[in-house]
Amino acid sequence: MLAKALVLFAACASLIRGSEAFSLATPAARHSCRRPRAAVNAGLFDGFQKAAKEREAAKEAQWQAMKDMQAARRDPEAFDKATKRTRYVAMARKAAEAGNLPDGWGCAQDPASGDTYYFNKEKGIASTWDPPLDDMVKILEEQNAL
Repeated sequence: MLAKALVLFAACASLIRGSEAFSLATPAARHSCRRPRAAVNAGLFDGFQKAAKEREAAKEAQWQAMKDMQAARRDPEAFDKATKRTRYVAMARKAAEAGNLPDGWGCAQDPASGDTYYFNKEKGIASTWDPPLDDMVKILEEQNAL
């Protein structure tokens, strides 16, 4: 009875502590029915690694954009030109929404969707969903260059 109690105690102690010190089995028998730990954990944290790589790529893209912005600011003429271009595009977009278009361009609403489309009969452009921003920006640049 005492031997059974010791075997039971040793088995419980090894389960509780997770150690193999109290096991009565031979070392070969202890390891024969175990799975390799790598097989158990394989793929368990792959989702976390993928997310970490995506976050790292996003940080790298932000860092590169910041370096590009700093380089652009070192050349004041190029920076001013890019800033003005951004402003001109915004102004041209607002003007196009209001219907103020360059000569030869017209706009109308699509009856099915209600969206505005643009056309230019002089250039042979039947219809496009995008306003003629490039033409409008050129006009604004010419006006402000004077």
